[in-house]
Amino acid sequence: MQEHGCHDWERYDSAYGATRRAARCWPMGLRKEAATRSALGSIAHPNDDRSALDLPGEALEEALDVAGYAGLAHLTGRWSWRWALTVWLAGWIARLMQAERGRA
Repeated sequence: MQEHGCHDWERYDSAYGATRRAARCWPMGLRKEAATRSALGSIAHPNDDRSALDLPGEALEEALDVAGYAGLAHLTGRWSWRWALTVWLAGWIARLMQAERGRA
């Protein structure tokens, strides 16, 4: 396992806490999972300038991925009302992030 310096762990703590606060309306288990993923990503990319990231663009790409997974669920016979609702919500996320991107 790769050793990480103190600075890396500070990035981890910062990303973990910020994600948990941002997702505060989520169930605790999902909040922790999202925060851990964000923190590990922060350590994996220590030289990334967070202020330079296209955050709405990244979120838009994730929403587009959801649409692709929903299509696969439909093709493989795993379509359900949950998929229908999820892809509908992802559509709203995509629209919102397009608008947010236009503000920058």
